[in-house]
This record gives sequence, C-alpha cells and structure tokens, in this order.
Amino acid sequence: MKFLEKEADLSDIWEASKPYVKPAAIVGGLIGIPILIDQIAGVGHQALTDSMKNMLKKDKFKADFSSLINDAKKIGNISNTPHIVIEGYNNAAYIPPKSIPDHTKNQWKKQANQLLKSKDKDLVNKGKFIQRSLEFSNKPNGGIIIGDKFDNPAVVSHEIGHAIINANGGFDKLVQDYSATLKNVGVPISLVGLATKMLKPDLGDYIFFGGLGTFGLGALGKLYTEWNASSHAKNILKEMDMDSETKNDLLNYALGTYAIKDVAETAKGLTRWGLLK
Repeated sequence: MKFLEKEADLSDIWEASKPYVKPAAIVGGLIGIPILIDQIAGVGHQALTDSMKNMLKKDKFKADFSSLINDAKKIGNISNTPHIVIEGYNNAAYIPPKSIPDHTKNQWKKQANQLLKSKDKDLVNKGKFIQRSLEFSNKPNGGIIIGDKFDNPAVVSHEIGHAIINANGGFDKLVQDYSATLKNVGVPISLVGLATKMLKPDLGDYIFFGGLGTFGLGALGKLYTEWNASSHAKNILKEMDMDSETKNDLLNYALGTYAIKDVAETAKGLTRWGLLK
C-alpha cells in the first residue's frame, strides 16, 4: 500500500509540473544552446588561428621589413598611405579615414593613456595601437598598423589590400565602410524581434528576420571585403615574387576565421527563434 501511495505522489508531482516543463526547456535552450554553439565555433576558430601561427613561424620574413612595406605600397599605388610598425605587437590592421566617430575619441584617448601606463607590455602595445588608430583615423587615406610579430609579406599585403580598396572607391569601398555597421545593427534588431515575438508572434518574426537579414548582408559584405583584400594581397605577392602556397593558405585561413564567427552568430539567432516558435 505504501508503494502505491508513493507512486501516486510521484504521479501527482509529474502532473503538477507538466505546465512548467516546456517553458523550462525553452529557457534552458535559450541559455545553453548559444553557449554550446560558441564553444563549437571557438574550437574551429582556435584551430585555424593555431594553423596561422604555425604558418607565420615557418614562413618567417628575414629581410628589411620597412623596405617590404614600402615596396608593397608602391606596387599597390598607395605610397601616400602612412604606416607604422609597433614593436612587440601581435596584430595588423588598416584604419580607414574617419573610422572612429568624433564623440568617442576622448574615451579612446583616455583608455590609450591608461594602457600606456601599464607594466604589462601587451597592454602597453594595445595602448599604442589605439593611439595610432586615432591618429590614422584623422588622415585622409587612413593608415596601416603592423605588429613586428606579424612581419609576414602576406599579412602586410592584406592590410595594404584594404588600403587599395579605400583608395579605389566605388562599390568595394562602400561595402568595406558599411559592412560592420550592418552587422552591429542587425544583432540588436533581431533580439528586439525575439522579444516582440513573445507578445505579437507575426510582428516579432518580421522584425527578427529583418535584423537577421541586415546582419547577414553585413556578414557577407565583411567576407567579400576580406576576400577582396586578400585578392589584392596575392597580386602584390606575385609582383614581388613572394607568392607561395603557405602565404595563400595563410590568407585563406584568415578568411575562414571570419566565416566561422558569422555562421555561429546566425546559428544562435535561428536557434533562439526556433525555440520561441
């Protein structure tokens, strides 16, 4: 009899909890699945990054780095675009003109000054990067920042490729200038759509897919820009007789790191939408 009573109690508990199972599963999915997607994407991103680091070690440039940059800029017909090499810095970037909004410059200056006072060399180098980025953002042609740990012709040529896109103007420059903005705007719009969906499903769907589409356009634009910059880089490397399979792989793997991030972000958005559907 006691066994039957316990069985009845469990049955009552199950019946009472049924209305909460689905909401709990949805909440769990909304929290857990995006984390899982980030973890999976992180593994792929790290694998490509590690491969790129190994390529950089094997394909170390031993000649005069400054001459390489000047020669590459001359081939790309952008000799009037300034560049700086930061000792110990482990990244590279092209800073387009007016890429840092005026209303944020004081905030960036403060952050740079704080980092420059640090005893950590990596933080100091980051401060130098911000400082130079602010400087180049005010230049009519922008500027190129190269860390001497990235003293590889492929890396240099890729950033010069971005400068060439800016100099040439037209559609390619438009895509380079606005792809990041579309991505940044698309994500919050899609989140607003998910929130609206809980009250007005049809309207929420329109807003969500509008945001996701905006993000997608930005993501495609970013990938196109990176591919375009790498295409310019490969042409520069050929002109300099420095093209090789390793350098091509380095450029292709770099493109893959952007693709992984964008696919992960899209998958997270669709997962959230599916769970709320």
